[in-house]
Parts: sequence; structure tokens; C-alpha cells
Amino acid sequence: MTDQHISDLIPGYALDCLDETEFDQAKAHLALCPLCRAELASYQAVVDRLGMAAPDVTCSDDLKHQLIVRVHPAVSAVSDE
Repeated sequence: MTDQHISDLIPGYALDCLDETEFDQAKAHLALCPLCRAELASYQAVVDRLGMAAPDVTCSDDLKHQLIVRVHPAVSAVSDE
């Protein structure tokens, strides 16, 4: 398997969005292939910075409350009292 690289799977592996079969194939190959591990490290460096790529945005207090209520419905009961 090490003679056939998995370059097409590496971006998805770094983003954790492969299906189970692809993930297992990539994981097995990465255990044996230093070239693909090096390529994965490059992708992971980019993935690690994705969260910082978007600008900071300030949202309204109403929007924050709506989000909190959706995530934690118990907050709605407290604020309705």
C-alpha cells in the first residue's frame, strides 16, 4: 500500500470529514508512509488556522439570547418567568 499514496484523502483526513472506509484506509496508509504523513502535517497546519481566518463579528444581545435559548432551552424557561 505504501507505493500508492493517498494524496486525494489527506485533505479530508485533516478536516475529519472522511467516511469510515476512507478514514480506515488513510489511517493504515499514514502509519506506513512518511511522505503522506508530511503532507498531512502541512494540511493540519492550515486546518489549525482556519478558525482565525474569518474576521471577528459582534452580534446583538438579542441574537446571543436566541442562540443560547436554542442551545440550552432551559434558559428560555428562566427568562420567561
